[in-house]
Amino acid sequence: MEKVLEGYQIGSNRTKVAVITFSAGSRLEFDFNGHNSKDDVIRAIRGLPYTDGMSTTIYRALEQARREVFTPGAGDRPNVKNLAVILTDGETNPGE
Repeated sequence: MEKVLEGYQIGSNRTKVAVITFSAGSRLEFDFNGHNSKDDVIRAIRGLPYTDGMSTTIYRALEQARREVFTPGAGDRPNVKNLAVILTDGETNPGE
């Protein structure tokens, strides 16, 4: 993940980062308001446990991002383009 963040300047008026982990379900680890420096983001990500499971439900993570991350209350800025980066160790399982 550090390589992905390498080229970005992270801060409240710069690039913002949110993280959702997923397996059979999805979990919002932190939204755009959670961390305002690259060091804080990297430290938070390093502290996350590996999510192991029998399925890979990318669709659940994307739906949760739409509902809970890409919103003004979660720190999304309406005049700034959104980008979702998906890191997975497997193929997605069919969704609902």
